[in-house]
Amino acid sequence: IEKVNKILFFDAPLSMEQMIALVGSRFGIVPNTIVHFGGTCGEISEAGMNKAKGITKLLEFIPETIEDTVAIGDGFNDIEMLQTAYVGIAMGNARDEVKTVANYVTRHVDEDGLAYAIRKVVKGEW
Repeated sequence: IEKVNKILFFDAPLSMEQMIALVGSRFGIVPNTIVHFGGTCGEISEAGMNKAKGITKLLEFIPETIEDTVAIGDGFNDIEMLQTAYVGIAMGNARDEVKTVANYVTRHVDEDGLAYAIRKVVKGEW
Protein backbone atom coordinates (compact mmCIF):
# COMPACT_ATOMS: atom_id res chain seq x y z
CA ILE A 1 0.00 0.00 0.00
CA GLU A 2 1.55 3.28 -1.08
CA LYS A 3 -0.69 5.82 0.63
CA VAL A 4 -2.45 5.20 3.91
CA ASN A 5 -4.20 7.81 6.00
CA LYS A 6 -5.69 5.61 8.68
CA ILE A 7 -6.91 2.06 9.10
CA LEU A 8 -9.34 1.28 11.92
CA PHE A 9 -9.64 -2.23 13.27
CA PHE A 10 -12.27 -3.81 15.49
CA ASP A 11 -12.31 -7.25 17.14
CA ALA A 12 -8.79 -8.01 15.96
CA PRO A 13 -7.97 -11.72 16.15
CA LEU A 14 -4.32 -10.84 16.88
CA SER A 15 -2.71 -9.47 20.01
CA MET A 16 -1.41 -5.92 19.98
CA GLU A 17 2.16 -7.28 19.95
CA GLN A 18 1.37 -9.36 16.85
CA MET A 19 -0.21 -6.35 15.13
CA ILE A 20 2.84 -4.18 15.87
CA ALA A 21 5.16 -6.87 14.51
CA LEU A 22 3.09 -7.10 11.31
CA VAL A 23 2.99 -3.39 10.50
CA GLY A 24 6.67 -2.79 11.21
CA SER A 25 8.33 0.58 11.62
CA ARG A 26 6.54 2.28 8.71
CA PHE A 27 3.26 2.39 10.61
CA GLY A 28 2.20 3.16 14.15
CA ILE A 29 -0.63 1.61 16.12
CA VAL A 30 -2.74 3.39 18.70
CA PRO A 31 -4.75 0.79 20.65
CA ASN A 32 -8.19 1.32 22.17
CA THR A 33 -8.97 4.44 20.16
CA ILE A 34 -12.73 4.00 20.29
CA VAL A 35 -13.89 3.89 23.88
CA HIS A 36 -17.03 1.84 23.22
CA PHE A 37 -15.20 -1.03 21.47
CA GLY A 38 -12.87 -2.11 24.26
CA GLY A 39 -9.32 -3.40 23.98
CA THR A 40 -9.45 -5.18 20.63
CA CYS A 41 -9.74 -2.08 18.49
CA GLY A 42 -7.41 0.64 17.39
CA GLU A 43 -6.00 2.51 14.47
CA ILE A 44 -3.01 2.11 12.21
CA SER A 45 -1.46 5.13 10.52
CA GLU A 46 1.84 6.26 9.11
CA ALA A 47 4.51 6.27 11.82
CA GLY A 48 4.71 9.62 13.59
CA MET A 49 1.41 10.85 12.15
CA ASN A 50 -1.24 12.09 14.56
CA LYS A 51 -3.94 14.73 14.93
CA ALA A 52 -1.52 17.24 16.46
CA LYS A 53 0.52 17.17 13.25
CA GLY A 54 -2.71 17.87 11.39
CA ILE A 55 -3.31 20.98 13.49
CA THR A 56 0.20 22.33 12.99
CA LYS A 57 0.10 21.59 9.24
CA LEU A 58 -3.27 23.35 8.88
CA LEU A 59 -1.88 26.42 10.63
CA GLU A 60 0.72 26.72 7.86
CA PHE A 61 -2.10 27.42 5.40
CA ILE A 62 -4.55 29.58 7.31
CA PRO A 63 -4.08 33.00 8.94
CA GLU A 64 -4.51 31.72 12.49
CA THR A 65 -2.14 30.79 15.31
CA ILE A 66 -2.02 27.99 17.86
CA GLU A 67 -3.73 30.38 20.30
CA ASP A 68 -6.83 30.13 18.07
CA THR A 69 -7.14 26.35 18.38
CA VAL A 70 -9.51 24.21 20.41
CA ALA A 71 -9.49 20.42 20.38
CA ILE A 72 -12.04 18.04 21.83
CA GLY A 73 -11.43 14.31 22.15
CA ASP A 74 -11.95 11.13 24.11
CA GLY A 75 -9.49 8.52 22.86
CA PHE A 76 -5.81 7.70 23.07
CA ASN A 77 -5.48 8.96 19.48
CA ASP A 78 -6.50 12.42 20.75
CA ILE A 79 -3.80 12.86 23.40
CA GLU A 80 -1.25 14.69 21.23
CA MET A 81 -3.99 16.87 19.76
CA LEU A 82 -5.25 17.88 23.21
CA GLN A 83 -1.71 18.71 24.28
CA THR A 84 -1.02 20.78 21.15
CA ALA A 85 -4.19 22.84 20.88
CA TYR A 86 -4.35 26.01 22.92
CA VAL A 87 -7.46 24.65 24.64
CA GLY A 88 -7.69 20.89 24.99
CA ILE A 89 -11.01 19.47 26.16
CA ALA A 90 -11.57 15.82 27.08
CA MET A 91 -15.00 14.31 26.89
CA GLY A 92 -16.46 13.14 30.20
CA ASN A 93 -16.45 9.56 28.91
CA ALA A 94 -12.72 9.69 28.04
CA ARG A 95 -10.24 7.43 29.75
CA ASP A 96 -8.34 8.95 32.68
CA GLU A 97 -5.11 9.11 30.65
CA VAL A 98 -6.85 11.40 28.17
CA LYS A 99 -8.46 13.56 30.85
CA THR A 100 -5.13 14.21 32.57
CA VAL A 101 -3.63 15.92 29.49
CA ALA A 102 -6.66 18.15 28.83
CA ASN A 103 -7.16 21.69 30.09
CA TYR A 104 -10.83 20.95 30.76
CA VAL A 105 -13.16 17.98 30.97
CA THR A 106 -16.66 18.36 29.61
CA ARG A 107 -19.74 16.22 30.19
CA HIS A 108 -20.14 12.65 28.96
CA VAL A 109 -20.95 12.30 25.26
CA ASP A 110 -24.40 10.95 26.21
CA GLU A 111 -25.02 14.13 28.23
CA ASP A 112 -24.41 16.48 25.27
CA GLY A 113 -20.80 16.97 26.31
CA LEU A 114 -19.71 18.22 22.90
CA ALA A 115 -22.40 20.91 22.76
CA TYR A 116 -21.68 21.88 26.36
CA ALA A 117 -17.96 22.30 25.61
CA ILE A 118 -18.59 24.36 22.49
CA ARG A 119 -20.92 26.68 24.39
CA LYS A 120 -18.33 27.18 27.14
CA VAL A 121 -15.62 28.01 24.59
CA VAL A 122 -17.83 30.39 22.59
CA LYS A 123 -18.86 32.22 25.76
CA GLY A 124 -15.21 32.54 26.76
CA GLU A 125 -15.70 30.54 29.93
CA TRP A 126 -12.93 28.11 28.92
